[in-house]
Amino acid sequence: ATELSKRLGPESKVYVNSCHPGGIKTNLQVHVTSDLKSQYGDMANAFLDSTIGKLMMPSSMGAVTQLYLATSPEIEQNDIRGRYFHPQAREVSPSKLLTDENQQQLWKQS
Repeated sequence: ATELSKRLGPESKVYVNSCHPGGIKTNLQVHVTSDLKSQYGDMANAFLDSTIGKLMMPSSMGAVTQLYLATSPEIEQNDIRGRYFHPQAREVSPSKLLTDENQQQLWKQS
């Protein structure tokens, strides 16, 4: 997001940010639990089933950050570009691996 924002420039009407969607409780976990059950048995599967609901967000909250970044007037009003957000629209510092050099190299390879 940072590299694309730089390439578009500050005058662009396109606002580019990135986000981590977080853990969302959906039916996709059935694939994980079936693999876990086949490898480790019913006990591990039961443990995972009992903890997923507590650790993951309900699907109704799953797109909050993406919706915020796509529709909030704050993004344009505050010129929010090239930033990184975690679930529930919290801006966080990106990884230390996010350097100008790494971004440019990734851009060239993609």
